[in-house]
Amino acid sequence: MADPLGLAGCSPDHTWGGRVVFVRDEHGRPFEMHATITRDMLDEGTEANQRHRPPGFIDGNLYNQARGHMLARMLGGTGDDLDNLFTITQNPTNSPLMRDLEQDIYNAVMGDPANGVPGQTVQYSVFLEYTDDTATSVPSRVFMAADGSGGYSMDTNFANPEHAAQQNRRRLGMND
Repeated sequence: MADPLGLAGCSPDHTWGGRVVFVRDEHGRPFEMHATITRDMLDEGTEANQRHRPPGFIDGNLYNQARGHMLARMLGGTGDDLDNLFTITQNPTNSPLMRDLEQDIYNAVMGDPANGVPGQTVQYSVFLEYTDDTATSVPSRVFMAADGSGGYSMDTNFANPEHAAQQNRRRLGMND
């Protein structure tokens, strides 16, 4: 029997049974993500669906843009749900900056069993800051906060250069 539980054709649960919550702002843009990350989520996410266009996304190659995950793929985040995707500058913001911070969370959740370091359950949140009320705007800043059950902690924020680039394109009359 190829599908003994009858799960073939079922849609994946992007909220991991309620452990992940996505919030959009009043303009319909991705705004917040809150997750309880456990080891079973690691490496279970998906790459950003190339057909999806988060607010402000034009062309990744031409404009150095990425479809960034609020909950990273390596942490179980889906690339198939626009609630989890936002427009971010690819290099150096999405990678290596945000990727390296997400790797730190991954490492805290994974632990180091070979050396007797247990993995942690991590409470993780991402907040996106916007400077205007335009539905197609990209965030100007990304805020990341995480706290682990074994003492891991992160609280940081950084600029998203794509925001300034988008504002400049608007001043020049270029559509986004």
